[in-house]
Amino acid sequence: MQQCILSFCNRAQVLELPVPLQAFQTECGQNTYNFTTLEIGDLKAIGGTKLRKLTINSFFPNHKYPFLLSNSHPDPWACHAMIENWRTSKKPLRVVIVGTDINLAMAIESFRAEKKEMDGSGDLYFTLELEEYRFANAGCCNSRRAISPNTGLRNRPRDEVA
Repeated sequence: MQQCILSFCNRAQVLELPVPLQAFQTECGQNTYNFTTLEIGDLKAIGGTKLRKLTINSFFPNHKYPFLLSNSHPDPWACHAMIENWRTSKKPLRVVIVGTDINLAMAIESFRAEKKEMDGSGDLYFTLELEEYRFANAGCCNSRRAISPNTGLRNRPRDEVA
């Protein structure tokens, strides 16, 4: 049983899932490419890793249970609203599962919630599907071309006066 912590905007908002994770699924693939040559036949090129995927199935409790990680827990619908706000923000969140190597920036692919009236508990069951978010770090431009004061951009080579 692991603790899962979701945080948003450098921990400006944090949601510690109150129920210990009983199970979660991860998926990590590899980019591979097959080529056919006349001499050798088929070859396989191994590229970089695909984005990791994580699926969490749990619930937000409406009552205190002895197995909860904390004595205080937020309202289930407040948790639902928080995750929905994160999903619609178009920004990644940080997912940490204590005791594992999962500490990743991730995007919410889908969030499904279900209230089961049959059990009468008021608990809100959910499935959260996440996919790794990689920050694109563009390299530094070492161009010696001047920056235009009008546009803030570098002049194109054909626009420069020799």
